[in-house]
Amino acid sequence: MLFRGWTDAAPTWELIVPVPQVQPYQPGEFYRRELPCLLALLEGAARLHTLDAVVIDGYVTLDAGGRTGLGAHLFAALNRQIPVIESANSSHRRGENGVSGFGPCPGRDACGSLNPLFVTAAGTDVAQATAQTAWMAGDR
Repeated sequence: MLFRGWTDAAPTWELIVPVPQVQPYQPGEFYRRELPCLLALLEGAARLHTLDAVVIDGYVTLDAGGRTGLGAHLFAALNRQIPVIESANSSHRRGENGVSGFGPCPGRDACGSLNPLFVTAAGTDVAQATAQTAWMAGDR
């Protein structure tokens, strides 16, 4: 789904892109299966609109040691030109709420959620990415 702005309640466009051959899941290498699918989708999305950022479910960095997640691989594949923001309902490793690059998203309690939303980012400041994620419409 593509949105014009962070606060839009409904997508401007919805895309489905067939990917004929998807790699099988390999433990520790989730990005190998997901990255080609995301790139195919983003190629189609770029034809419709200039992309200011990409928001996906998961993590840019997996831990304080800097292990790269899907978002970091996507950011690199996009030639570090488009910020990638990933959010998830739990920290990758329990108890990492204070780790640089992770932050519980403000406003989650206002949505009735008991769990924070953890945000990581590449190509933009994580505090800014967290604020932008909080502006998004709908349940988080």
